[in-house]
Parts: sequence; structure tokens; C-alpha cells
Amino acid sequence: MLPAPRIVAVDDKKDELEALTDALSRTGAACLGVLFNAEEGRVEACPDARVIFFDLHLLGDAVGSPEKHFSTIVSCLEQMGPQGPYAIIVWSQHSDEADGDDSGNSLYQYICERLDRAIPRPYVVMPLPKVEHLSRLEGVYVVAKPELLRVKVDELLSSHPQASALLLWEKYVLSAAAGTVAQLIDLSGGRAEQIKGVMASLATAAVGKRNVDQDRFYALNEALLPILSDRLDFFASAPEDLKIWENAFAVQDYEAISPEKIGKINKFINLSMSAERLSAADRGAVIPYDSILGEGLTESVEGYFGLKLGEIVTRCFGIKSLKDFNGARWILLQSQAACDYAQKKPQMLSYFLGLEVSSSAVRDSRSGDAPPLPESLWVSPVFSIDDADKVLLFNAGSLLVFPVDLISSVRPVYRLREQILNDLLFKLRNHQSRPGIISLF
Repeated sequence: MLPAPRIVAVDDKKDELEALTDALSRTGAACLGVLFNAEEGRVEACPDARVIFFDLHLLGDAVGSPEKHFSTIVSCLEQMGPQGPYAIIVWSQHSDEADGDDSGNSLYQYICERLDRAIPRPYVVMPLPKVEHLSRLEGVYVVAKPELLRVKVDELLSSHPQASALLLWEKYVLSAAAGTVAQLIDLSGGRAEQIKGVMASLATAAVGKRNVDQDRFYALNEALLPILSDRLDFFASAPEDLKIWENAFAVQDYEAISPEKIGKINKFINLSMSAERLSAADRGAVIPYDSILGEGLTESVEGYFGLKLGEIVTRCFGIKSLKDFNGARWILLQSQAACDYAQKKPQMLSYFLGLEVSSSAVRDSRSGDAPPLPESLWVSPVFSIDDADKVLLFNAGSLLVFPVDLISSVRPVYRLREQILNDLLFKLRNHQSRPGIISLF
């Protein structure tokens, strides 16, 4: 339950390792020191590490070629499994060797080429010579001026303004979360035995008394997330932080985004692809329709609309032609109201029937030659799904209802995040409830 380390140092020399970690600690930066044993070659997992100090010669100064030392660092990274972004600082008596030989074989290049593809690459590898900061005192190495070491480390990290800005944003989130927890504890008057009463009351208010015990984390999370979000919205950043953001990007940098990246960015913003713990009954879950029907999918859709397939996809979903429909996938979107979902009300579950289809298959409503798209149709932004540009199409008239027993065994493929889900539901449900009057003009 303790937080994972964010600053880690790996060295095979105990006094040099302790000199670094002690100096950083004295300047307010907690650092986990890992004494590397060449015979065991083991380090613990550190998935949240953001800065990793490596001594370059973990096998000893006189052992092995530069490539052998590089390989040891790659092995350590694969065991640590940092999820990024993270920087590597080469804390070494031989830090210049990280730049590589005349052929350009640097440590950074070696890591990018050899590191397991499942692990993000470091955004930068930077040298920090030990000789500039270590001094001998009574036979052991110490950092005589910790504040100078901290200034140098900060200078190295700030040399990549984009990563610095993202790490600063992450710091804001952690601070907002800490503030939210502190505010919750304050409601208990600072008395530990009263905290459980505050937590229980918040959870009950969020999901209802009878639903709290189904998932206590979910219940309390429903109450705390809006508070956390509000604290982030009105977070007061320090004046010196503004300079970091100014150096990170400018409006004109938007022009540098290639069209093929747009779908990936839209997916990042609007879709959650983590479906391991996702249920088909979860709000916003998207499931394949054929996983329920199996055989007879086309006949079922035609029976539902009372139209032939070609007419359905062109009239109701704005597809150019039946030929363009090839490769599309029928999907269902869980559309339960947020309050009903939070309180887990037992009922039949409603789903909008839609299509996941190539973006090029949809009629361009801006073209004068093509018929306009149906007013009842919601069209998503372009998403990169399975390495292809896709859009999601949902029609206000295609609402299906399923019993929980039928739907519970189906596995979702992804989930629409709350913002885009609300946009979809606003469009479709407004269309469903539009009024009509009889009048003469």
C-alpha cells in the first residue's frame, strides 16, 4: 500500500550509492537506492519510476566491454518495468562512455534497439559524472554540496521541456489527490476512529445504502472523483511553473500533427481500451453484437429495422453503399443513465445498436453530391482501431434491451469515456424526445 518509488538509483558501490541517495534526500527528493549484485543480477519492479540513476559499470570497472555494461542496464530496466515517461541519468565515473564509440553506438541507441517492446523507452539518457560531486571523507565517498547536485539534476531534467511539463502536471494530480484525502480526514476532526464514518456516509450518498457492499472502492470513488476533478480545475500553479508550460509547446505546434496521428490522439482522449476488468453491463461499454447472436446476425438486424441490409446501412447509418459496408462491425453501446448505473438498479439493460466502420465508408455531408446524413445519426471522431481509421455510428432509433443474464457473459472490446458518452447520449436522446406539433403557417 506504500507508494512506489519515483526516483531510483542503481549502483554496485555501496558508498557511492549512499552518497547520491543521501544528498538527494537532504534536498527534499526521496530516492530509492538499489545496491546491484553482479552475481544475482536482480532488481525489484519500479513501474512508477520517473528518474533512474544508473552507474554505467554495474559489473565492475574492469569487467566487460561497453556493450556488456549496456546489456546489464537493459536487463535491469526489463526487471524494473518503468511505464514512462522516465529519464535515465548516467551517474558514473565513466559517464562519457554512454555517448558511445565513433560509430555512434550510444547507451540510448542500445536501449531503444534492445529493450523489450512492452516497456517504453526513456525519453532521454543524460550523463552526470560522479567525479564532479563526490569527495572522500574518512575513507568513504560523500556529496559535499548536495544543493549543487540537486541544481545539476534539475538542469538536466529541464532540458526536455515537454517531459518536464507532463511530470509537473502529474505532480499537480498527486497534490490534488493528497489534498482531497486531507480534506476527507479533516471532516473526521482528525480522529482516526471517525474516518470510517465519513467514508461510509460518502459512499452511501453516492450509490445508495444497499449497493455500498457490492464494491466499496467504487462507491467511495464516485464521491471523491468530482472533488478531485474540481481541485485540479482550480489548481493554482506557481509563477515559475508557467515558464515550464511556455517552453513545452505553442499553438502553432498543432500543425505538426500528421493526419495518421489524429485517430490515435482521438482514441487516447475518448476510448478506454483497458477491458480486462470491464463488464458488458458497465456504462459506456462497447460489445460486438455477433457475440450475442452468433449466426443470423444480418437477419436479426434486418428484422429489427424492417429493411434490407443495404437500405439499413445507407439510410439509417449514412454508409455510401453496401460495398463500403464490407469490414464493418455491428456493436452495442451500454447506455444506462449515470444515476441508475451508480446505484446498480436491477433492470433490463438498454443498448444502442451501432457500427464500427472505416471512416472512408461514411458519406461526406459537406459534399453537394451526397445525400445528407440522417438527423438521428451520431458520428464519432476518427479513432485508430486495429491500426485503421474507424468511426462509430449510432442511430437514435436503434435502441435494444437485454436481460442481465444474457449480456453478462459477453466481453467488451473497449469503453467510451464519460465526456464523449454524454455527447452521444445528449444527441440521441434529444432526438428521441423531440416534440411535434400540428400547425398552419
